[in-house]
Amino acid sequence: SEQPTQAFVGIVLDYDSERGKALIEQRNYFEEGDFLERFSPKGEHLTFAVSDMHTEDREKLAIARHPKQRLWLDAPFEMAPYDILRKVET
Repeated sequence: SEQPTQAFVGIVLDYDSERGKALIEQRNYFEEGDFLERFSPKGEHLTFAVSDMHTEDREKLAIARHPKQRLWLDAPFEMAPYDILRKVET
């Protein structure tokens, strides 16, 4: 059988346009260097590499491994609340 090429990893809660960062609620494992796709009903599907990730307390992380944890990610484009992030397997 075929293996899925995308996995749901989080949902966008907020976006800070001044800092270019998205606050997300993480749902599944991902790490720096992984490629994520923003899936949004309001815009096109865009892909980016995870390059900088912090907890709400500004603790730097290399791996997101705790479901429901809220994290800040660098976002190279605008995101909206309820956008979905999927990990793209290359």
